[in-house]
Amino acid sequence: MCTESCTINSKSFSTIVNGRILGLLKLIPIWFLCAFGASAQSSPSVTLSATNLTYATPNSLSTVKAQLVTLTNTGTGVLSISGISATGNYSQTNTCGTSVAAAASCTISVAFNPSGTGIQTGAVAITDNAAGSPHVINLAGPVSNLAPNAAVTVSSQNTGTGQLGSKAVDGVITGYPGTYTYEWATNGQLAGAWIQLTWSSPVQLSQVVLYDRPNLSDNIQAGTLQFSDGSSISVGTLPNNGQGYPVTFATKTVAWVKFTVTQAVGNNIGLAEFQAFGPLGPVVSLSSTTLNFQSQLLATTSPAQSVTVTSNGTSPVIFSGITVTGDYAETDNCNGSTLPVGSTCTINVTFTPTATGTRTGTISLADNAMGSPQTINLTGTGAVLTSPSITTQPANQTAIAGQTATFSVAASGSGPLGYQWQKNTANIAGANSATYTTPATTTGDSGSTFQVVVTNTAGTVTSNPATLSVNPASPGISLSSTSLTFAGQVIATTSAAQTITVTSNGSTALVISTIAMTGDYTQTNTCGVSSGITLQVGSTCTIDVMFTPTIPGTRTGAVTITDDATGSPQTIALAGTGLAAGSPAVSLSANNVVCAMPNSLSTVKTQLVSLSNTGTGILSIIEITASGNFTDTDSCGNSLGAGSFCTISIGFSPSGTAVQTGTITINDDAKGSPHVVNLVGPVPNLAPNATVAVSSQSTGTGQQGTKAVDGVIAGYPANPTNEWATNGQLTGWIQLTWSSPVQISQVILYDRVNLTDNILAGNLKFSDGSTINIGALSNDG
Repeated sequence: MCTESCTINSKSFSTIVNGRILGLLKLIPIWFLCAFGASAQSSPSVTLSATNLTYATPNSLSTVKAQLVTLTNTGTGVLSISGISATGNYSQTNTCGTSVAAAASCTISVAFNPSGTGIQTGAVAITDNAAGSPHVINLAGPVSNLAPNAAVTVSSQNTGTGQLGSKAVDGVITGYPGTYTYEWATNGQLAGAWIQLTWSSPVQLSQVVLYDRPNLSDNIQAGTLQFSDGSSISVGTLPNNGQGYPVTFATKTVAWVKFTVTQAVGNNIGLAEFQAFGPLGPVVSLSSTTLNFQSQLLATTSPAQSVTVTSNGTSPVIFSGITVTGDYAETDNCNGSTLPVGSTCTINVTFTPTATGTRTGTISLADNAMGSPQTINLTGTGAVLTSPSITTQPANQTAIAGQTATFSVAASGSGPLGYQWQKNTANIAGANSATYTTPATTTGDSGSTFQVVVTNTAGTVTSNPATLSVNPASPGISLSSTSLTFAGQVIATTSAAQTITVTSNGSTALVISTIAMTGDYTQTNTCGVSSGITLQVGSTCTIDVMFTPTIPGTRTGAVTITDDATGSPQTIALAGTGLAAGSPAVSLSANNVVCAMPNSLSTVKTQLVSLSNTGTGILSIIEITASGNFTDTDSCGNSLGAGSFCTISIGFSPSGTAVQTGTITINDDAKGSPHVVNLVGPVPNLAPNATVAVSSQSTGTGQQGTKAVDGVIAGYPANPTNEWATNGQLTGWIQLTWSSPVQISQVILYDRVNLTDNILAGNLKFSDGSTINIGALSNDG
């Protein structure tokens, strides 16, 4: 169960120290996750930088044919991605992996590889665990690019190298260092540079795509698109590997558009290409452009196959005619209609061959959409009548009495084929398909033969006979466990019950006659064995076992079940430990440990948990083990005296970025053994998002307060610039403040790795008025 959370605006930490200089390696408040998943209050949410992408006709000289979409998890929980796929003549690559943390982003690069000249649509679908899944990016191309028709003006251009403003609209998406003469570059400008496209008469625009120069030294990091209608749109960082940055907006009628750079790095920025697209107008997409029909007898008509026609442009599709060629016919509800945006109609096609062999044809749709007429290619095979033949014979079957058996056959020949199954050569009523399943069998059915007669209008064929073998039914038993281990239990007291589930898993009912116990153990059951019980097939009963030790030490015993199943009697081994009065007891300083993602610069990657013997007897420690991608070292040894404690140091070496869980398991002789510390990581650390204030800081040595939240767990003497240190203070404070309230359920404090300075006590204060006292920190980091 997750621990309780509180909502705070800020957190402060006051200390009392023994030494010369107070400071911290790290202060980490963390969203606490249960060992079995995230808090129910956390949920992911998906935001896409663009949901529609438009592509111009690719130029053979272009080295880049992709546009980039950013996916951001704007929710509070981890986004799990089960799949990202592209349809049509589009492909995608992405950096998303299988999960995206809250507030994190990844990119999806979508490329267009057209076949033919008509407009081709597709989509990228992102399947995930956020509301609205799947999230879809609609794709269309090739679409007319309006930019080459515009007059280009720029703030400056590098005429000496041929990197002119006109190169930003030449239709070639490439540039430095490969072929820089196809790109626009300024003459040493960064922020303030601009490029403007002006048309001789107003045009309609609904999307702009900006391609930065593929120059890793220069990058446009922010800008503004301004339009002649007075509107403007902010633009973020362009990918400077040459991929397109799409900007989609409601259709505008404008005479010019201007892109101004407001932030950049490098020496001289520019663009590989500046594309401008208008609204798509009517667009037709077909659920299939090819229909293949099975072999069909001459002069007979096949079942219909359907093609769904979708209007997915920005204005309705008007159909003016549908024509068909070849041995095909069609019916539809499209022809002569106007199909609104987002609506569909259907074309049903049948095949009636007039000659043998391959028969081809087409269906053509005439309409007002780009790429008209659209064509559906048709293929089928004309065939003559052939008599049936068996291609796969029925196989022999074995069943247990009371079960069914299934026989099957495969046959070829002109359809339709008729089937009649026979048992011992006599027809079976209603057995008229390629498979036959018997009624519940009896031992009297054993040795019966089953065959099938296959017919069509050209002839008849009978399969080989298959033989049925029926074995007698027998009872069976399975146990949920064949051994039980009880934790340490004080003499003459009774433990909580542990349960064994008994399942009847044979082919006939199980009869249980007795359940016997040995050792310091007792049982109650739902099996009703005082007078014997018949447990039907698939049914269960339970045995609850209790432990009441009579003397200290290891106590063994057994549950013995006598029944009519093979292997009777069945035995369940029992073991427990009797504890004398004055027994040990275990207390852990933490039952849950959360780990942030380790930083490669960190020299310390462990957390400390104290194990205390709060009982009155010596604690015997059998084993301490770690699971998952977690490790442990400890100072506990094999025993711990009453009132003593030892420490367990927990390390984390994650594989990947997904949340990983594990445990530290302590097997001992105290009640409640094994004692478990639940582990989880990597979990988002909220500290780097906060503003840091401190009582003082050593600025001369670079040991500022911000170093306590930089994600690097390291410090003096090896890496003093990665830690916070006060300016000679012993008592002092550090405070984290967030711009809006956050939920916190765990804080981790890392003292400086300085054996001469040590924080011995302190307290955590929260903006809600609550306070938590803190003991001595381990100053080994």
